[in-house]
Amino acid sequence: MYRHELDETTKARENNLISIRFHQPNIFRFFFSSAVTKFIRIGIADKNDNPPYFDKALYEAEVDENEDIQHTVLTVTAKDHDESSRIRYEITSGNIGGAFAVKNMTGAIYVAGALDYETRKRYELRLAASDNLKENYTTVVIHVKDVNDNPPVFERPTYRTQITEEDDRNLPKSVLRASVSPSLPPNQTGIDSRPLVSKFVVYSVFLKPSFYALSR
Repeated sequence: MYRHELDETTKARENNLISIRFHQPNIFRFFFSSAVTKFIRIGIADKNDNPPYFDKALYEAEVDENEDIQHTVLTVTAKDHDESSRIRYEITSGNIGGAFAVKNMTGAIYVAGALDYETRKRYELRLAASDNLKENYTTVVIHVKDVNDNPPVFERPTYRTQITEEDDRNLPKSVLRASVSPSLPPNQTGIDSRPLVSKFVVYSVFLKPSFYALSR
């Protein structure tokens, strides 16, 4: 009996040549040999006995909040020691609002819904890779980048000041300063300190001899 441990993963496409000797009754056994030798070649077929795996436990990427739908953010691929396996990808958790989707056969993660930096700055997706029998997981963190998509607003709806009609000394004279800040999301007050749009525009009203002027 022939015994041999077979493992297609470590010995890919190895062909084993086996010699088998057959014995059969022969009335002329005293004159002729009764043994016949045959050679059989056996090819080892791969079995799906290994799970897919990712090179990293964490992948990170950035995307602008106004990026187009279908824009590819990054592509994450898994590997498998089994030669014949077909890997499929799926986002299993963390995809709040369906903001992203993944192409099942390639692992390309793309924008699938509206993004808003003011609403959510970070998504932590759990990505699964499956070969229909076994599966594995990795984490994909996507950071939403702010863009200048909000108009500036005055900090107060109305500004008032008083000047004296006869006060024409040391002209021009500053009588009012009004600052403009970036617009804030609903229910948010105070100064917006985002790096991209944290600049303030200050307007000053000067009293000149013959007219009022608004300068920046």
